[in-house]
Amino acid sequence: MSDFNFCDKHSAWGLVLGKDSYWSPIKNVDVDNFSGAGQYYAKDKQRVYFSDHVVKGADPVTFKETTYLQAKDKNRTYSSGFGATNQN
Repeated sequence: MSDFNFCDKHSAWGLVLGKDSYWSPIKNVDVDNFSGAGQYYAKDKQRVYFSDHVVKGADPVTFKETTYLQAKDKNRTYSSGFGATNQN
């Protein structure tokens, strides 16, 4: 898994950082296909996750973590789970 995500047979969780850090369940995740996508990101067949939220618009097939909290896919780059730039 990643440092920010883990799962068991039934559920997946994302680490939410802040004054009080905690593990939050991730909704609608495919636990059978849930895996790490770097140190900070995770994915299943349909979605990419950062902490406990879906990375909107991310393509799980081409998604790659690049550096600290940064990632990219065929469409754009991401920072801390949010789309940063268009590559077109």
